[in-house]
Amino acid sequence: MSSNNVSLPAKTCPRCRSARVHRSHRRAAVDRILYTLGAEIRRCRDCRCRHASFVRFSIPLGEPQSMAGLWT
Repeated sequence: MSSNNVSLPAKTCPRCRSARVHRSHRRAAVDRILYTLGAEIRRCRDCRCRHASFVRFSIPLGEPQSMAGLWT
């Protein structure tokens, strides 16, 4: 039986290197374009950084959102 050499997308944050990342909703047009090119849009639970995760690398997508303005 042959092994499948398909790589999974990078699952660490490119900013803080945390493994606590999860899929994020595609919000902007650039998110949808990156998704069509094979990226998964992810967000880090520790530093809140959004990034496009390809098979071998990740690209940060701007600054993390501040939690301060959410409740005011």
